[in-house]
Amino acid sequence: MSVDDLRESDDFESSEDEASEKIYISKRKKGACGRFVGDSSSRSNRRPEEVDVWTVTGPVPGGPEDDTVIPSFLGHVASRLWDGADRGVLKCQTRHGALRKLRQWYETALEEVKVLIDGTELSHLPYIMFDHLDIPLLSAFVERWQSDTNSFHMPFREMTITLHDVWHILRIPVGQPNKAQLLAYCIQILGISLEDLVSKTTKHFSQGGVLIESIISLCRRGRTAESGHRIRPATIWEVRDGVSNTSTFSLASATLAYLYRQLGISSRGDCSGLTGWSATASECSGTRLRSLQALLDLLTAEEITWLPFGGEPAASVEHTAYYGWIAYRDIVEPYMPSRVLRQLGYVQTVPVPIFRPIGVVRSWKSLKYSVDMSVTIAVDMWNAFLTMYKLR
Repeated sequence: MSVDDLRESDDFESSEDEASEKIYISKRKKGACGRFVGDSSSRSNRRPEEVDVWTVTGPVPGGPEDDTVIPSFLGHVASRLWDGADRGVLKCQTRHGALRKLRQWYETALEEVKVLIDGTELSHLPYIMFDHLDIPLLSAFVERWQSDTNSFHMPFREMTITLHDVWHILRIPVGQPNKAQLLAYCIQILGISLEDLVSKTTKHFSQGGVLIESIISLCRRGRTAESGHRIRPATIWEVRDGVSNTSTFSLASATLAYLYRQLGISSRGDCSGLTGWSATASECSGTRLRSLQALLDLLTAEEITWLPFGGEPAASVEHTAYYGWIAYRDIVEPYMPSRVLRQLGYVQTVPVPIFRPIGVVRSWKSLKYSVDMSVTIAVDMWNAFLTMYKLR
């Protein structure tokens, strides 16, 4: 599949941002009950001040009073909504056409190639993506996303997308697999039953490992090269040591880091698109968006299913309780589950202070969006987690 194939696909819709809009911060004052209210002049007669400031240094209309939790609020679309503006539904960039081509390619590939792809634990992804998504619902939640905390700020405090969610929805590796997962991988790759794997008669498994002789006898087959297909150079570099160890990569944390970044960019005031989603807005999307905004404003904690995949998330996916930085290539994002303890089955307490990058720009202008944090630090924190977690 070439770049031209993707460009010619009917399912591809660009999500490039439209011309940037100017940010307007009107003068406000605190009214009864501590809420900010408008000035005495009418909205049409006010001459708003044009500024390019996105960091919080004092009380903000409709937002925080200091910069300890969401310091980039002035660059957020919420400040635009507070002034009565309506951004409307987001444009989306579809991946449905590309996924269809991937399915067709996989189904016609040689069996040897399919075995390698299946071993990466990613072969199912093109088959589980929806060809239609609820864009107004996505747009409504993006309006509540705060990139400083990487969470949705709801009327009853915060929620977010956790590593536990990524594992259960996409079924891609989160970290080092446990013993049960390793046995499942062996069964799938070797094409035998669990009984045959651990049987003392067949002797495929001994002293915690699969015998090399068994792997050779079960997997031996002739292999021939398949030509005519191309992949990105970055992907070749990432599998330079082969694809057999991809299940040890934390593909879930890389996916979540990328998702956090895209949500952060889409939450900026001038952004009109959300990348990576396959959907098309309908004529009634604006009406549905306004309805969803009103419903989210009234949502309570009692209406939330806090543990949709069962209790004790950290017991089944240990890294769900990880606290630190997650990375995808040069994208590094903070992961702070202490802000959403109810999603881990615990009672919510006052969270620890937010992680602050070395350098960051979360401007009103989405094209300027950047987070400067060392990938090395993220990897070191990730690798140290299991040791620290098991010692607690």
